[in-house]
Amino acid sequence: MTPELIIERLAADGIRLFLADSGSLKAAGQQEAVSRWLPIIKEHKPGLLAALRAIQSGDNVEWTRAGQAKTGVVDFIHVDPDGLTWGFVTIGSSWSAVNLKFAKRTSV
Repeated sequence: MTPELIIERLAADGIRLFLADSGSLKAAGQQEAVSRWLPIIKEHKPGLLAALRAIQSGDNVEWTRAGQAKTGVVDFIHVDPDGLTWGFVTIGSSWSAVNLKFAKRTSV
């Protein structure tokens, strides 16, 4: 199971996984659900930390499409069942779907 899929399934179970200010991994939600998921969270902790440090909603990103540099703000992230992570990105007054494997976070 990929870290992105774990995060998606945690969310479906009412659990929010996030980075604390200290950089440690935190889970918030109904204690019963968190306890049930804790062994999987611990097993996949390095990958989950990397995924949470990766591009997030609200981040500015840049990528290249058809040889042209593009920039935008990630509005929503979706993980396909096969593990591909897509960002739905606002570009001016329109939007685009971007495979986040090919995008990088930028400053404002």
